[in-house]
Amino acid sequence: MQRSDFDQLARFVGSPSVSIYMPTHRAGREVEGDPHRLKNLVRTAAERAAESGFAAKETAAIVAPARALVEREHIWSQSSDGLALFAGPGFYAEHRVPRAFVERALVADRFYLKPLLPMISGDVRYFVLAVSQNRTRLFEGSRFRFEECKSSDLPESLAHALAADHPQKSLQSHTAGGPGSGRASFHGQGVGQDAQKDRLLRYFRQIDRGIRHRMASERHAPLVLAAVEYSLPIYREANTYPRLLNAMIRGNPDGLDARELHHRSWRIVESLGRADEDALAARIQQAVGTGMASTAPGEIVQGAVAGRVEGMLVALDDDVWGCPDASGTAPPELHERRRAGDIELLDFAAVAALTHGGAVYGRPIAEMPDGVPAAALFRY
Repeated sequence: MQRSDFDQLARFVGSPSVSIYMPTHRAGREVEGDPHRLKNLVRTAAERAAESGFAAKETAAIVAPARALVEREHIWSQSSDGLALFAGPGFYAEHRVPRAFVERALVADRFYLKPLLPMISGDVRYFVLAVSQNRTRLFEGSRFRFEECKSSDLPESLAHALAADHPQKSLQSHTAGGPGSGRASFHGQGVGQDAQKDRLLRYFRQIDRGIRHRMASERHAPLVLAAVEYSLPIYREANTYPRLLNAMIRGNPDGLDARELHHRSWRIVESLGRADEDALAARIQQAVGTGMASTAPGEIVQGAVAGRVEGMLVALDDDVWGCPDASGTAPPELHERRRAGDIELLDFAAVAALTHGGAVYGRPIAEMPDGVPAAALFRY
């Protein structure tokens, strides 16, 4: 799920628009129950479309691709943690994502997108440099994506770097403790701690040159170093990349695969995105009562449609049902319970705010300021 995927879904308007969310399973007996869950959700969507006055034949044609998915057995054996399906007149999209959704089937004149907010907000694009004497790896990641960057700009190892740096010296190396131990010793000229530091510094300077070349247009993306702690001050001496983080993954990274590096690095980087979200929450709380912020759903919907929302926090597990004003000049009609033809107004407001360039973050209701379902900061 990329921001471009979200924007495509947000732009679609058509009746009926069917949105289905469900958790899926990667392994175990639960996998066998996933197709049955989808079948029930498709049936629920058809029932809700009928309640809203849509013809059964029209709805059946729209949800046909989702119904066909039930029978595609090989798909269910390759699932992630969540499945989101979107179907409308002339449109169908399915997204498998590493996020477990609550089961939902909704029908309106636009797609229900609020559960996707954590996929596009609060995310941080970053890099991980995993370096040892035996191996150099560069990864690009985000909250839900992590992959190695194959680059000829980086030396493969310390020995490779030194051979390229000073081929005339014929410095030899061997691995102490056997292959894969991650400990390299060197013999030849300049034995000792100072010589070892000098070798590492030359190695790291080559890596830094490769980083500068490979990431010439990425000067704002954070870089996390994964290395033995001894090498950190030496790498900092060589480093010229401006966003090298202070926190690092300590220890020899040779034994860490991409999955573990992703897990450890995201714990470091996540706080960067969370800081922006927390700062918005603090600004909203300071501005409530001044006319520059609101926790009233109707006022927030009206402000979002008008492009007034600079930033918004919305509860992922709470809904506000009603009908927005067609002209956008009056507050929406709010209902205590969902009625036929209603839309979820917090979802509607979040999409409108994003469309006008606002920042929107989804949180559990338990983490919302004062437990309100939505809170927004206005531009004016």
